[in-house]
Amino acid sequence: MSRPWLAKTLVMALCAVCAATGTVRADSARELVSEGNAAYADGKYDRALDAYEKAGLEKPESPHLYFNRGTAFYRKGDYAKAHEMFEQAALKARDLKLEARCKYNLGNCQFREGQRQSDSDLQKALDAYRASVRFYQDALELDPELNDAAHNIEVTRLKMKDLLDKLKRQQQEEKKEQEETEAAVEKLKELIGRQEETLERAEELSAQQEQEGDSGNKKKEMDDLASEQEAIRKDTQGLSEDLAELEPSRQDQKPLSPIEKARTHVESAATEQAVAAQRLHKQKLAEAKPSQEKALKELQDALQTMSGQQPAAAPQQPKERQQRKQQQKAEEREPEKGRRNETARDILNEEKENRRQRHLGPRAPGGYRPVEKDW
Repeated sequence: MSRPWLAKTLVMALCAVCAATGTVRADSARELVSEGNAAYADGKYDRALDAYEKAGLEKPESPHLYFNRGTAFYRKGDYAKAHEMFEQAALKARDLKLEARCKYNLGNCQFREGQRQSDSDLQKALDAYRASVRFYQDALELDPELNDAAHNIEVTRLKMKDLLDKLKRQQQEEKKEQEETEAAVEKLKELIGRQEETLERAEELSAQQEQEGDSGNKKKEMDDLASEQEAIRKDTQGLSEDLAELEPSRQDQKPLSPIEKARTHVESAATEQAVAAQRLHKQKLAEAKPSQEKALKELQDALQTMSGQQPAAAPQQPKERQQRKQQQKAEEREPEKGRRNETARDILNEEKENRRQRHLGPRAPGGYRPVEKDW
């Protein structure tokens, strides 16, 4: 596929303009331009720029000097500076053909910007290509014989089509990744709930063990609890593997992403859960509790990390959890209690109004009670 090119021959245009003035000052500018053109032809673009800038001191409003400087910057690969020079040349140009070539080269600068952005930001690359097409179209309007602009429009549009396909695929991948991330968050919430329940059951069994003094009749419950803790560990490890697939590709010295940080917490939780399961199998409830609490804390931290929030507080102690449960139950009952109170008030108010109406008797419109006929 061919690429847009620069109209190199136009870099010589300034010589004829300067020579036509016939002044000493013009001769000096012409010599500087000739020097710059020779350097440009040899690929010595810095030397060419230096000569053009010196000539510009004598001809500050010359569009040709801006144009020539733009071509030199373009050849150096400084497309932003080249864009600036071609813009100035287009604004100062009095000749439509020169203005058309300025627009054409502005299109080339935007095309290069699109290429530069293609590997990092597809949307910015697409925007640059669109700007490129607009400049080529402007060039054609000014000079319909500028066939290079028409060719470059077709080339750029093919680039845009390819870019749009890539952008669509990228958006689909991002949507899929978002859905998978949301699923991982829901799984994490589920694991936190299960770990909380397992910890509470272990505390209840521990309390019963202290009261009864014999754990023999609780052995099955402890075995079940240990099995549940092991099941949670397996699911936690599975979540860690899911998060590993969501992790971005690693680059040296790049900070850890939220998913990578969350996975670190999930891995730590799985390790603590394994220790807790082993101790529960041995009916060592007191020794299992710290590992269960650490596992819960790591899962909560993982959730907070994926949500972009601060790490969770330490797991609540048995008394605090019990108070929290009681408060939740009270809050659940409160709306119903409010509705019952409201209903009772409504009934009483209605009965009170009925008694008042019976006492006053029926009223006519306007609030007056009719006088009973006595004849």
